[in-house]
Amino acid sequence: MIKYSECVFTDSFHGICVSIQYKKNFYAYPRKKEKKVFDLCQMVGTSERYMINKSFEDVSQDTIDYEKVDQLLDDWRKTSIDWLKDALS
Repeated sequence: MIKYSECVFTDSFHGICVSIQYKKNFYAYPRKKEKKVFDLCQMVGTSERYMINKSFEDVSQDTIDYEKVDQLLDDWRKTSIDWLKDALS
């Protein structure tokens, strides 16, 4: 369903991951006391899409800049690979 959507509204960590994979606009909502949804949004530079204590008038209606998101993910991948290499050697 995410693949063919125009915009995704989710409280799911995996919903955000799939939205990013398909480069969809999304809005994330908190789920109980979990912090990982917010952490993921912050990690990929989309914390303005996290809807805690916000109304739609308070958030960006622009599309997500997936060039920026992809660059951040590439940087995180490199950091992770470097950490694994160091840990295994």
